[in-house]
Amino acid sequence: FMIVCFFCYFIPNFCFSYDNMVFNSFVSFVIEDINFIGLNKVSSDVVLFQLPVISGDILSEKNASGILKSLYALNSFKKIKMEIRNKRVFIKFLERPIVSKIFIRGISKYKDVINNIRNSVVVVGSFYNIKNLYIAKEKIYRYYNEQLNYSGVEVTVYVSEYNSKINILFDINEGVKL
Repeated sequence: FMIVCFFCYFIPNFCFSYDNMVFNSFVSFVIEDINFIGLNKVSSDVVLFQLPVISGDILSEKNASGILKSLYALNSFKKIKMEIRNKRVFIKFLERPIVSKIFIRGISKYKDVINNIRNSVVVVGSFYNIKNLYIAKEKIYRYYNEQLNYSGVEVTVYVSEYNSKINILFDINEGVKL
């Protein structure tokens, strides 16, 4: 992951986001306060626990990038921006949507596929991450090919989002039993 540092025209004001890395000069200072903006699903206590700094610590260039890395490690946010104004740190969050429902279509008699999906990383109530869909899809393929001895299995995944909630449909064509 990389970090972008946009230096505004006003020296005490900085913005960071986690896209590209560009650092010019950074003046370390003692943090007076840390504020969170945009937390709805994630507790501020969880975020505070994850931060490598607290109020009263010295914020350096290394600490600033460490803050973003540690928060992205929670895997709960699409985007994080950090702004520094007058020795106060403002962290703005755009949270990932939550998986609301999982539907499975095309299964004839093998209900173990449902458990296979539930036991993967795609779970109702978890934060949506497209990588987890690929993992679940691969588990379904492996289950059909290795345990059930099927050939030509096709798995199509449909995702719909509404009000930060995700519905997922696994459409499974079981193929031919060998």
